[in-house]
Amino acid sequence: MTFQQAYDAFVMSSEFLRRKPDYQANFKYRMEKYAVEGKDISPLQTTLRQKQSVFQHNKLGSLRLSSLTERLARQLWSTIKDAENHSVAKIVKSHCKVVVDWAMQNKDSQLQSNPFGFSVPRLPIQQNNAFFTDSSLKQLIEEFSFLPSPKRQFFHCVLLTGWRNGEIAKMRWDEIEYGVRVPNTNQAVAVWNSPGESNKSNLATRFVLTDRVVRQIESLPRLGEYVFSYGNKDAGGA
Repeated sequence: MTFQQAYDAFVMSSEFLRRKPDYQANFKYRMEKYAVEGKDISPLQTTLRQKQSVFQHNKLGSLRLSSLTERLARQLWSTIKDAENHSVAKIVKSHCKVVVDWAMQNKDSQLQSNPFGFSVPRLPIQQNNAFFTDSSLKQLIEEFSFLPSPKRQFFHCVLLTGWRNGEIAKMRWDEIEYGVRVPNTNQAVAVWNSPGESNKSNLATRFVLTDRVVRQIESLPRLGEYVFSYGNKDAGGA
């Protein structure tokens, strides 16, 4: 079995298909850009990847699993690290290890060890001391005011909540609950019932929406199931 065949079998396996859609998409994108060949990629992606010869020449898909060595695995990691960055290289190495581990357990691939099991050098933790000043926040808000709807409301909500962009973008109208009573008070609040698949934590979460956030949301027309929707009709969302 080649590494490509192991990858193709893994992405069709029940183990892989149980993962979140975002994880599946990112896994396939990284692996098919750096380590193996892709099947369902667009002509534009094909053209772009052909230009990235440094990655094309270092792909390991054609090699048999029994031919993979730690030296080759380290060479792939080093190439990605130098061309991209340390974090991307580490993630791709981890993906490759998952594929080989799965093949060893499910496809009777007899290997003494996983060539992607090596440890990579740790980078020193860098502290980020940057923060928004009152003037920079004011400038951001002014910039947002010139954006078209729903971008303007979306970025306002990101700024007001500090939540992840990708999570807020998945907010649906039917997930918003109004008039939720606050225990031991006479107050009621609006809540976003965010499902597990919308959150990085994989856990369903109830987020309280402030009055400012609610005003941003209610200023938008209901053009689709998503709150921050342009009302696009085609499959590509264009």
